[in-house]
Amino acid sequence: MIYLKEANLEDVQKEYEFITQLPEDENGFTNPNCGCSFEEFTEKILPGYIDHSKGLNLPAGHVPETQYFLWDEDEIVGLFRIRHHLCEALANGAGHIGYGIRKEFRGRGYANEGLRLTIEKAWSIIPEDEIYMSVHKDNPASLKTQLKNGAYIHHEDEKEYFTRVKRPKYIALTFDDGPSDTTTRQVLSKLKKHGVVGSFFLIGQNMTPEREEILREEIAMGCDLQNHSLTHSDMREMSEETIKAEIEETTGRIVSLTGKEPEFFRPPYIYVSDRMFDSIPLIFICGIASDDWIPDTDAAHRARKVIEGARNGAVVLLHDLEGNDATVEALDIIIPELKKQGYQFVTITELVQRAGITAENAKREVYTYTDQ
Repeated sequence: MIYLKEANLEDVQKEYEFITQLPEDENGFTNPNCGCSFEEFTEKILPGYIDHSKGLNLPAGHVPETQYFLWDEDEIVGLFRIRHHLCEALANGAGHIGYGIRKEFRGRGYANEGLRLTIEKAWSIIPEDEIYMSVHKDNPASLKTQLKNGAYIHHEDEKEYFTRVKRPKYIALTFDDGPSDTTTRQVLSKLKKHGVVGSFFLIGQNMTPEREEILREEIAMGCDLQNHSLTHSDMREMSEETIKAEIEETTGRIVSLTGKEPEFFRPPYIYVSDRMFDSIPLIFICGIASDDWIPDTDAAHRARKVIEGARNGAVVLLHDLEGNDATVEALDIIIPELKKQGYQFVTITELVQRAGITAENAKREVYTYTDQ
């Protein structure tokens, strides 16, 4: 398994061996500690790494920086650095991330995987909306690695390319009221066509044996199955016992297919009550309204509503009920346009996890955006 591990005192021997074998300066990645003694490394250099990651004892003009060693099982193969924010010199030079792979481990994909992991970590550290990097023009392999990880060339000079990675934006397509015999299949076809996933909020009584194949196709595509009640009735005046029965029966049907319980509930008609919040142990979800439950709204109108409401952490509310052809058509507008704007399509589960929302800390409200 390949993973990043922050510089630490426990792995001092292997860290020292790696540092002393990494060149002092190669392709722009500097390692001023390559010739240090073990005593110097343990008493000065490694504690310095740890302090600098906390913003302590920084040299003049330096910003906090965390050193991550790239491990493959029990062996260190690379070193990656994240500078926590930009100063003028970094913005015009090295940027946020620097990395080096020991020579004998090159050509095995470590740089690509290490940079992917480092970029993912950097988004939780840096305040900027883009990650800045640079690469020497005589190092085409490193440029290829950066481009493969979503970077683009922002500008260049005689010696270097200066690259950027845009902060990703995430959005979840969700579909209510299925499964249906025809429209759900059409929705799945569109998701496959565009290479994205969705989340399906299911009405329990629609989950008939005849439609099991459709549900298994959703699962095979990596889509989520979530709870939209058993009968799609107004639940506000229901007793606690009836509310629980609606949820538990639908959850049971989902578990029989997926082996795991749903985590999210979309209330029918988005009607809610205190009793529903008290009785249903799931996170309540709404979404950007597309008006797609109104029969005479066309695909362009539905797409425009979604695109205008989109922002990072948004949930899109659509319906795969039988005969909802305009929504199927709208997906050919919505998905390419949001991709063009830099959105990545994820399941409702991933969207909410990325926001750090859990059943324990979720607000007592219905979520359309994870930052609300």
